[in-house]
Amino acid sequence: MSRMGFVIVLASTSAACSAGLSDRDTTALRAADSVRANCDAQILDEDRVVVDPSLVASVDPLYARVHSGRDSSARLLGAEIRLRSPDGFNPTQVDRVLECHAARRALGLAVSPLASDPFSTTVDIEVRADHSLYVVRLMAPDCDAARRTLALARAYAGDGRDVYASAAH
Repeated sequence: MSRMGFVIVLASTSAACSAGLSDRDTTALRAADSVRANCDAQILDEDRVVVDPSLVASVDPLYARVHSGRDSSARLLGAEIRLRSPDGFNPTQVDRVLECHAARRALGLAVSPLASDPFSTTVDIEVRADHSLYVVRLMAPDCDAARRTLALARAYAGDGRDVYASAAH
C-alpha cells in the first residue's frame, strides 16, 4: 500500500471511530440498508412461507477449522439450518426474504411470531442449494453470539409447526 493510501485508510478509520456510533446505531444503519436492498411488497408476502419452522430438516453447529502451527481446532461460527425447499423459491430469493425479515425485525417494523427466531442482523446470512434442500448459514461475529445463534436455531427448529397459522387468527 502506498503512503498516500495508508493515510487515507487511517483518516477514514479515525473519522468512523470519532463519529461515535454505538453498536445499536451500526446495527440500525445496516438494517436500514438491508431493507432498502432486499424488501419489497412481494418479499414481505413471502416471509410467512420461507421463515416457517416446518420447513426445517435439520440444524447443525457451523464450525471453521483454525490452524495454528501443526495443530488445528474447531471454532464455532454459528448455525447451519437445512430447509426443505419452499415451492417456487430459489436460493437467492430465500436469502433476500431472510435478510429482509432480519432487517425489519431489527428496525421494529415487524414482530416475529416465532419465540426463537435465529434470523437477525447481527449474523451474516448465506443461502445455497444442496440437492432438494437449502442450506442457510448463520455466521455470528463472535463466540458468544455464535452460541446464542446456535441455541436459537435449535429452538426455532422445535417451534410449533402451526406457528403462522395460529398467528393469523
